[in-house]
Amino acid sequence: MNKVKAIEIIQNFFKNKINLKNDKLKNNNIKKINNIKKINNIILSKFQTKNWRKNQLWYKNGKHNECEKYQLKNLESLINKSIQKTNDRIYYPTNQIINSKNIFKNIDAFEYSENFDGMIIQYIKDKKIIYYYNCKFICDAGGAQNRALRETYWFIKSQFNFLKNNNTNNSNNTKNTNNTNNTTIYYFINILDGDCCYNNLDKILYLYNLYNIDLHKYMFIGDLYTYSKSFNKYNTIE
Repeated sequence: MNKVKAIEIIQNFFKNKINLKNDKLKNNNIKKINNIKKINNIILSKFQTKNWRKNQLWYKNGKHNECEKYQLKNLESLINKSIQKTNDRIYYPTNQIINSKNIFKNIDAFEYSENFDGMIIQYIKDKKIIYYYNCKFICDAGGAQNRALRETYWFIKSQFNFLKNNNTNNSNNTKNTNNTNNTTIYYFINILDGDCCYNNLDKILYLYNLYNIDLHKYMFIGDLYTYSKSFNKYNTIE
């Protein structure tokens, strides 16, 4: 092989390598743009009135979990991961997460929270990270809405109590252990959409004042729009 031919082969190699790198960057940018397009119909919860919701193409009559599906679909587009269904819920007397589907067979059924709407489990180095998603879409105002918000308040409060007993202990235990996957970190993402949630959000955000600031980074409380703008702060998903 002559020198000119060898140089030509080397030049082509690096040219192809650069093209592949540029194609990869281009594809990543396209994926990001597509994700943004998928969620660009998200608006602030204060504008999500009862009439606004009725006029959405994804809304039927409120009896098909379409609000939850809308929220989870947008969350998946945002984080580019599938969110799996779960029957995990919090048992209030012990602030433990328990997997149970048919709690109303139990005499103490009201001691359990509702189940989380979804979860993601991820392993990073020596840590197991679990994200729990709680989606609410409450519009208008009235007694039924207040009862739903009150239930949401106690559910989120139990999440804080769970964090206090678990994430705090985990952070202390990691200082003196070298075992693999011995640490589990929990994140709770509470998506509260609808103008009713917006008008009463201060009553739920009040919970932040009751718990140590170190726990705040594991908890998100707000609407889907706000989460889409700042989710990296509450997200370590890779």
